[in-house]
Amino acid sequence: MSAAPDPAADPAGAPTSWRERLQPVRDLFATRTGVVTVALVLGVVLGLVVADAMDEDADDRARRAVDTQLLPLVVDADGIWTSSDARASVSDALVALRNDVDPRPVERHLDEWLDAYDTAIIKVAGQSLPPSARPVQRQVIAGLTLSRDAVELLGHAAAVSRVTDQQIEAERLQVEELLVEVGRLRQRSEQLLQGARAATGDLVGDPNVVRPDVGPLQPVTPFPPRPA
Repeated sequence: MSAAPDPAADPAGAPTSWRERLQPVRDLFATRTGVVTVALVLGVVLGLVVADAMDEDADDRARRAVDTQLLPLVVDADGIWTSSDARASVSDALVALRNDVDPRPVERHLDEWLDAYDTAIIKVAGQSLPPSARPVQRQVIAGLTLSRDAVELLGHAAAVSRVTDQQIEAERLQVEELLVEVGRLRQRSEQLLQGARAATGDLVGDPNVVRPDVGPLQPVTPFPPRPA
């Protein structure tokens, strides 16, 4: 007499009860290799979750590092050009040379300004920042270097202005063009530093948001027209 068919098995003899279906999993845990395999899978999944959380934390740390380590140095360096206290400022000397053809303020403080910019650039470059903040750091260095180049050019313009005592038109035009280029370099420097500040916001920004601050730089002051 044939045995009655097992209702827990399909016609092909495959197990259909939940206990039988879980048997391969129990067998896997019963071996050392199976335990290691499951542990590796769980480790990968946990690692992905932790890595995602760490990415967010890294952006926050980068933003805080820029705010606390870089921006104060940028503000201090900007005072070299725009200082309104007792210290001589580059902007005041530029106005004096442009309006009064007086090179003395530039000549008196040129080395001081160049040394101050060199010190500021070294301080910025010496900051230890998270990797995601380093592009901002490099942009700040480039911006400060442009301002330093503008000061160096201002010193050259002051030297050229010394030959304008006889009011030679060609020499005066050369000085004017040099001063315009000083302003152009400074404008580019400010644009770079503004871009660095915007990049700081991107560290914790929503990548899906269209940023209107990304685009070509604004034109700088044009050179004066040369006489026909």
